[in-house]
Amino acid sequence: MISRSTTVFSNRIRSIHSVKSSLGYTDFKSIPIYLISIPLTNKKSYIYCKHDRELSHVKAARRIDERLTALVMKGWQKLETSKLRVNVEIVKIVKNLLSRIPFDEELLKSIPSQNLIVREMKMSEMNEEFKQRLNSGSLITKHDKLLIKQKDIKNYSNLDPSKHLVKIPIFYPDSISSKEQIHQQLIEYATSGYKKHFKYLCYNLLFIPVTLPLVLIPIVPNVPGFYLAYRAWCHFNAMMGSKHLSFLLENNAEHLTFKEINLNSLAIYGKTKDEKVLQNIQRLKTGDNTDEYILLGEDVADDVAKAYYAEDLVSELKIALKQENQKLNK
Repeated sequence: MISRSTTVFSNRIRSIHSVKSSLGYTDFKSIPIYLISIPLTNKKSYIYCKHDRELSHVKAARRIDERLTALVMKGWQKLETSKLRVNVEIVKIVKNLLSRIPFDEELLKSIPSQNLIVREMKMSEMNEEFKQRLNSGSLITKHDKLLIKQKDIKNYSNLDPSKHLVKIPIFYPDSISSKEQIHQQLIEYATSGYKKHFKYLCYNLLFIPVTLPLVLIPIVPNVPGFYLAYRAWCHFNAMMGSKHLSFLLENNAEHLTFKEINLNSLAIYGKTKDEKVLQNIQRLKTGDNTDEYILLGEDVADDVAKAYYAEDLVSELKIALKQENQKLNK
């Protein structure tokens, strides 16, 4: 049986290339790419991007990504099941380090690279003359849908994203958060994300050679080297996600559409047994937003994730909640 720590690590790995929604809900299974926003506090949400990996038009890159992920997971599970004292301590340290990774990084990593995916075009807005102008290899036809490579959109001056492209939806509960709040949070992530993750990518790549002497020790695996390589991989993907997010937010987020989730979110959040959180929910109902406070109780995180069609994100949601609690309790 796979332990919770393995599950958490698995989610960290898989979040680097967003997973397709594993749920069968009619409202979501037909959407090729979307973002979901789950409120943690009255001012901050856990936001994640889900997309169908079939959207990637670069199959070779997808295969390499999948093989690398499988290799890392195999190595981690082997290390975690080891009985050697040194490996037990290593696993403990790695899990502690993983739990400290800021949850906003997960959003950026979950957004696919702009160079890898395609976007659906509105057939109703396309006439034959316009289709002819959009020539060569930029257009792809699949399942009676007309698709364009995301990276090629800017090459066409007469292509209006707000008119010709199907927008990417962001689902959120309007009873707890607002479109403006989520929009601002995304802007903050996009603005700071690229430079921050580029800096840490360089640091990780710089220190990897320092760990190479550990390869000469047969008993102890070069965990520092593997960890630095893993974090470099994370930062690279977060950097690419940040770049793509900046593109989606251009011209007042013309590529995105904010959609309210039709469920009584406050009732689900209100099932918590945490008295402080219940008091905070009452504050929210009265419109008190003078300071930031927690709205999600850990005991209802599973129910909330299920209601938001994000059961595969429970572990990550709890990590994000823990980080916000620690931040607000300082």
